[in-house]
This record gives sequence, structure tokens and C-alpha cells, in this order.
Amino acid sequence: MIVRAHLLWAALLLAAAGGQSPGDAFFDTRTASGYGDPVPALSTYLSRARPRPAGPQRFCVVGYAHADGDRTALVHWREGRRLILWDGRDPDHPASLLTWGRRDLDLTRDVVATEAAIAGSTYLVTRAWADRVVADCARHGARYTVAAGSRRRR
Repeated sequence: MIVRAHLLWAALLLAAAGGQSPGDAFFDTRTASGYGDPVPALSTYLSRARPRPAGPQRFCVVGYAHADGDRTALVHWREGRRLILWDGRDPDHPASLLTWGRRDLDLTRDVVATEAAIAGSTYLVTRAWADRVVADCARHGARYTVAAGSRRRR
């Protein structure tokens, strides 16, 4: 599962470097096998965030389906200014693939203006790519509001 996650992230970054869309089509994570309700994972994620967020935190989850059959979901955390890779739910540990994932982009630090500025990085993305994911989420994603320390969907 870890290797698959790294390969999917590498594919997303290659798309970002080439100015391509993060996926070939969209899917609804709320009803997709292996995904479902992200609120428990988002609550756990918030409980580990530093500095501790206060008040309602807004998230949007957009699912991308790829031509090869793989699926990827990205979570936009508005207040935290982050994009987080979510590989779905591990049945034994529903929050783990989001909470302890290693692909968590800070939109103020991990985003660069041009493809040339990526300079071989396996982590940086272009502003255009990040903006496209945020726009995709607004148009096609599922929105959640989670109070820090809460496990309820609003």
C-alpha cells in the first residue's frame, strides 16, 4: 500500500510538472469503495495539527479517477492552507491514510510559480496545478466543516 501511495503521488507530481490535470475524471469519495466518510480522519488530523486550530475548519475532498483504473483523492484544508493526499480508508485504521500520510502540501511553502522552479523536486507543485485542484474541489468535491476536537459532519 505504501509503494502504491508513493507511485500515485509521483504520477500526480508528474502531471503537476507537465501542467496536466491531476486526473482523467472525477469520482465521489463519499460513495466510493475504500473511501466514504472522511470526518473521523479529518478530526484526527486536526487533533495532531500544530499550532492547534480553533473554531470550525473547512475541508473539501475531490476524487480523481485515472485512466489506468487507480483513484486518488486530495483534501483541501482551507484554514490550514494545505492539500493532503488521501488514499482512502484502511479498514483497520480509518484515519491512518490521511492522518499519517507523508504527502501533505503547505500551500504557502510547497508551491512554486513555474515548472522550472520545481527543479527536479519530488514534492513541489506549481501554483497553476494547486489552483486547479482547489478549483476542482470547489466544483466537484464534497465539503465538510469539522470543529477542532469534533467528530461530527456539519
